Amino acid sequence: MNEVKRKQEILQVCAGQAQMADLEEDAIIRGVLLEIQVVRTLRDSGCEVIQMPVGEADLLIAKHMAEREKAYAVLSNDSDFCVFKNCCFIPHALFDIGGDLGLTQPLVLPKKPQRLMCGVVSSQGVQQMLQFSDADMIVELGIIAGNDFTSHCLRGLAGRAGVRNTRSLMSSAEWIRQYKRVDNCDVVRQEMARNRTLASAVEYSRTFYAAIQPGEGERDKSAYIYTLISDRIRTGEYPATFLPMYRCFYWQRSLLDDTQLCPPTEEMLAPLRAYLYGIILPRHKSGVTEWGQTHHQDLTQKTNNAVDDRNLPAINHIRDNQIFKNLKTFHYIMTHLEYGPVPEKTWFDKYGRKTGFICYVLRYFLLLNWGQCLDVTEPEFVALAAVALGASKESAWQEMPVCPDPRCVSIAAVFQDIYRHAFSFLGTVLHLTHEFPLPREIFSGSMWTILYALSGSVGSAARMFPLSSYDQLAYIPGERLHWAEIERDAILHDKRHVIRTLVDGVFYFDDRRY
Repeated sequence: MNEVKRKQEILQVCAGQAQMADLEEDAIIRGVLLEIQVVRTLRDSGCEVIQMPVGEADLLIAKHMAEREKAYAVLSNDSDFCVFKNCCFIPHALFDIGGDLGLTQPLVLPKKPQRLMCGVVSSQGVQQMLQFSDADMIVELGIIAGNDFTSHCLRGLAGRAGVRNTRSLMSSAEWIRQYKRVDNCDVVRQEMARNRTLASAVEYSRTFYAAIQPGEGERDKSAYIYTLISDRIRTGEYPATFLPMYRCFYWQRSLLDDTQLCPPTEEMLAPLRAYLYGIILPRHKSGVTEWGQTHHQDLTQKTNNAVDDRNLPAINHIRDNQIFKNLKTFHYIMTHLEYGPVPEKTWFDKYGRKTGFICYVLRYFLLLNWGQCLDVTEPEFVALAAVALGASKESAWQEMPVCPDPRCVSIAAVFQDIYRHAFSFLGTVLHLTHEFPLPREIFSGSMWTILYALSGSVGSAARMFPLSSYDQLAYIPGERLHWAEIERDAILHDKRHVIRTLVDGVFYFDDRRY
């Protein structure tokens, strides 16, 4: 399903205009901070996470599968893993066939199984089933049936070449048993001679599924910054998005924000990315072409010019042991929205590294959305500050079933995307992420939904939908709401001095009730 369509359908459920049961199974938008938290959790658990600056993930996984003696199978739904020679995979539907892990049961953690039964699909098994004399014939089958590289340029070629039923895998396999290689057929060979795109796709398919890594193209000793970024992506120091940025390309992230309430979040944060481009791009590159999609599914592109500022260090001049200098640069960039002169005393000086980072994200959100964009209200911002500054037990908030309305998810999307820019972009390029809190320490979706709903009792912004989050509070037991208010007020009382400083010059925070 197209991501734009997914987003529209989810927002309709959030607005009370559709039922959750009506959503397609794959109607989900990837969490803004999901990969940051998952990757860090995996690494902290001792799992190996491999990043590559270029190339296909399938190829890398297949190579590791072949090279590692203890590797048994790839857990994936991608049938490509039965095309690579001597590779095998376990489709999700065939993992734990007997249900011994209890994955579908309402358990906090999976059960420790006495056995684990899985269905394995191997390239050898597929070869035998299709009666192929050579494993390479599986690659040829993918070429004529249409794989990731050839499907867009076949245009009915299989039918013209004599495949009896182009929608039948077995019919295509019968054709491959006759010709062995696709270019042994005169019709295909003549088309490849005429159509260089097809010929290139055929050769690339054969190289790719032979597990040969294509060259990186631009990488050479003279491209120092390119090499530096590529190497640090491999070591996990930089996110993979830095390389396309260096190549002047950025694909705007799909977020669950309602563009009828505010401009697209990624467009709102373009000025913040412009500072990053000023650090990453070499002198002869002035900006990055940013691509996105409208709610009509049309592609859009805009040039985001890099900030030309002598206060910004070049990426190759940033040192990981110059913490204080890098913190100063972070402060300089994250305060570019301030109304007056940049404050000399940083949030780090006031509240330490972790709380200081949270303050930068909250302050940036406030200045970006006060009287513009989301036009955030005082109660909404105070509720958001309580979530970001207060640690609370997630499961207790999840017990209160309130569906977030479109404004609720939009505020969450903007806040989290600011975090992503500050942590994953600025934090990594300045070697500061070890000083900053992880997503699980700064945001809870269930806690935010409840506190946002409670903030709606004093404002009308949350009542613009058929069934707002505030309206749903009527279905929550009074003692649970009372507990939520006590938790919120305790956080606000404890952090009242921080919040008062956060909103300085924007609105008056009356902390007497807390």
